Amino acid sequence: MGKKVLFVWDNLAVYGGVRTFIVNCLKFLPERGYEAQLIDLHDRPVTLDEEARVFEDRIFLLPRRRWDSERSFEVRLCELLSREQPDLVVFTEWRHAEDVLRCIPAAVPVLNFCLVDRPDVRYYEYANVLAPRMSLILGNSYFITRRLRETLDPGFHYKISELFIGVQVPGKWRSERVESDRLHLVYMSRLNQEQKRARDLVPFCRGLEKSGIDFHLTVVGDGDERAFIEKEIRNLIADGRVEMTGTLAFPDAMERFNNQDIFLLLSAYEGMPLVLLHALAAGVVPVVTNVQSGVSEILDDGKNGFLFPVGKPEAAVDLVKALNDDRVRLMQMRQAARSLGEQNSIRVTMVEFEKRLQQIFKSMPLVGIWKSYRVPDVPGDCWKTRLAYRLPKPILKWIGYA
Repeated sequence: MGKKVLFVWDNLAVYGGVRTFIVNCLKFLPERGYEAQLIDLHDRPVTLDEEARVFEDRIFLLPRRRWDSERSFEVRLCELLSREQPDLVVFTEWRHAEDVLRCIPAAVPVLNFCLVDRPDVRYYEYANVLAPRMSLILGNSYFITRRLRETLDPGFHYKISELFIGVQVPGKWRSERVESDRLHLVYMSRLNQEQKRARDLVPFCRGLEKSGIDFHLTVVGDGDERAFIEKEIRNLIADGRVEMTGTLAFPDAMERFNNQDIFLLLSAYEGMPLVLLHALAAGVVPVVTNVQSGVSEILDDGKNGFLFPVGKPEAAVDLVKALNDDRVRLMQMRQAARSLGEQNSIRVTMVEFEKRLQQIFKSMPLVGIWKSYRVPDVPGDCWKTRLAYRLPKPILKWIGYA
């Protein structure tokens, strides 16, 4: 096996674009000669599902235990990192970067992947603070990399690059619809308000009901807003026009794209949402919010999807009604969506990702960087050293131990 690439994330149990990308890297990077691993730093124990358990020997769960001090957690993290000795560390968020960077030699290359365009300024300010330590900073859309260049000192612009994440494209696709009359829609995302604007599902569903369209909407996902949504549209759930599935395992979620006509996304902001690419690959027409990043960069409005303003679910209803009334156009757009989806394969992403990895390893040959590394403050074997390891330094000084 070649170079060891270690990803850092928290809570692999939560489905989303980051998880999908990491699982795909664990699956496909070894085919290209790399050893891919993951540290999950979620603050509570994570249970691996069937999909993730395939890679169990390469996933390290390191939750913060209730009795952990900052120093004891740092030592556990350092021990794990020094044992595995990665050739490259990949962050898929800025969080955890400071913890991990304290535990690896300065010569180990580090990459951060910005997958979401967060509206809060701090997200990009972190980039400015951590840029000197980064070997490469990747953005998952042109808009993200533009904001990175606007934020970072020009001296670090050479570290910024785009890498668009793809998805696994189904080998077979049925262009014809199984059911001719009823319109089938799917919403697949977390049910929160801050980013996903899940409450917009309520006026959207009411608008469809008033329009007289014969429809079935499948809502895949869970979150804080689920109870509110179920209460507000309970009549549509009761008569079978809306189905709330909750969180599904990845294979089951992907099956929900089968025989669907329209994919709905209501988000206030995104990066390049992988669920959109999954919908395209399944030939499902996106009717999605026109967020600044990602979505509007890939879709050709009116050809392979429709865009509508954030916070305007009534506009989405009008677009859905137009497609319902023109089934020929719906079929044409389904075919165009599938064609676009085929261009965004994860295998294309892996080829491009490998180019970035080769770029890093060519500039940083990594000769013996772990040999002189020492795990800091490891507690000794006797009770006295273990006690000293747990006690705050002022107390150690007071008892004359430090």
